[in-house]
Amino acid sequence: MPPRRTTRPRVPVARLRRTAVTALVVSAAVVAPAAVVESASAAPRSHGSAEVAARATAGALPTAGALPNAGFTAGVESINHGLQRVRMVGTGPVGGSVAITGEGVEPTWTEADASGTWRATVHVPRAGTVLVATSQVTGQRIEVPVTIDNTNLQPVGKLDTDRFRRTTHVEIKPAKPGARWEFTRDGEPAGRATAGADGVVAFDFTGLAAGSHLFTGAQYYDGEHNGSWFGEQTIDATPEVTTATASRQTGTVLLSGRAPVDTTLAFRDQDGPVTDADGRPLRVTTGDDPSWRVAFPLGDRAGTLPVTVTALEDDRPVGSTTREVTVVAPVTAEAATSADGSVRIAGTGQTGGTVALLDDDGRTLTDPDGTPYSARIGRAWELVVPRSALPAEAVVVQQRVDDVEQGSLRLVLPRVPGRPSPDPGAVVPGGPTPGKVHGATEQLRHGGRPLDALAWTGAEPGVPTALAAALLALGTGGLVVARARRRRPGRR
Repeated sequence: MPPRRTTRPRVPVARLRRTAVTALVVSAAVVAPAAVVESASAAPRSHGSAEVAARATAGALPTAGALPNAGFTAGVESINHGLQRVRMVGTGPVGGSVAITGEGVEPTWTEADASGTWRATVHVPRAGTVLVATSQVTGQRIEVPVTIDNTNLQPVGKLDTDRFRRTTHVEIKPAKPGARWEFTRDGEPAGRATAGADGVVAFDFTGLAAGSHLFTGAQYYDGEHNGSWFGEQTIDATPEVTTATASRQTGTVLLSGRAPVDTTLAFRDQDGPVTDADGRPLRVTTGDDPSWRVAFPLGDRAGTLPVTVTALEDDRPVGSTTREVTVVAPVTAEAATSADGSVRIAGTGQTGGTVALLDDDGRTLTDPDGTPYSARIGRAWELVVPRSALPAEAVVVQQRVDDVEQGSLRLVLPRVPGRPSPDPGAVVPGGPTPGKVHGATEQLRHGGRPLDALAWTGAEPGVPTALAAALLALGTGGLVVARARRRRPGRR
């Protein structure tokens, strides 16, 4: 019996076609991702055209127009002229590569970050060049000219120090006009300044303590540190003494001078610390003005007096100087009446000085010719003056040294001999009547001596007259007795 045939139902052709298309789509969906991953992993990571071609072939990167921040820009962010280093900055497609090239420049590659910003640092020739930035995504090229300027990198500074003001002024050139300068002192920030259009920058370092200081200045322009300056200066805190005098007239020693501002000065002499009128150690402090001035009692000092002036900062000695003060000898005087009635005034004083005679009102006494009564001081001095040329009570002896008054004293003079004063109501025989003046001129006219020229003993006339009469009587009595004795022998 022949085998039985099984009859399969016949599938319509249209249905078979639909099934085949579906299977093909599913297979494509499974195979396609694997092919993309394989192509991407096999692409080289070089920053050249091969990378761009591989990515384009693999289809891993969508078109640039589909990315945010797709605009491409390029420019210079900063230039370090000394290192010939240029930092460039720009924008482009996120993740897109940028190539920096130029004549004499080693090609440099970078990529835009997530914000679409890219940066690159390149080294350029000494004179500069034209840098070319190329987007490897869009193919855009931007040329950026760069010039290297080495003229302001090693400026020279000129220092001018005022040690009394504790200030050092510096002028630096050549500087880049408009450049910002930042200064330090001993490693600490000191301030800022801007260079002028003339290429000079000036700055003052103030408040400098005594001692050595190191100064620096850094110049900034084109976004980088471009040029530096270094300087060193020492602040001398030694006080200066400009005046050192001792006055016998005032009894004080006067010192003056200059010292750094905000400095305390202490004083010593050969006996130890100098004290003020209250007996306390003498101190003086300068403020904003460096000038200073002190005075202290002279005492019994004489001759050369060395005084040391020491500057103190926080009670720490930072400088000192010694100045010798000449203390003149005091003037001395005494008076005595000479045999001829004149007055001899003599004494001692400062060798090389002079003495002059004054009255109590300060007027200089002069002789009839108008010449002052004065003498130069050697080991001693002496003046002989008519008594009539001197005041009745006292004379002032003034000493001057180098035309400066250096002490004086009031000397009481010997008294003028007394003269009789007749009773105003009596008439003196042979003398002037009350109310009538008889001058020396009238007596000279009659050949007599001026009244002022007559010697006067100052005694009353009655006393010597009585004494003479007694002596005369005594002599007469003695003569009578002598004659009587001579007669007696004759009688025998």
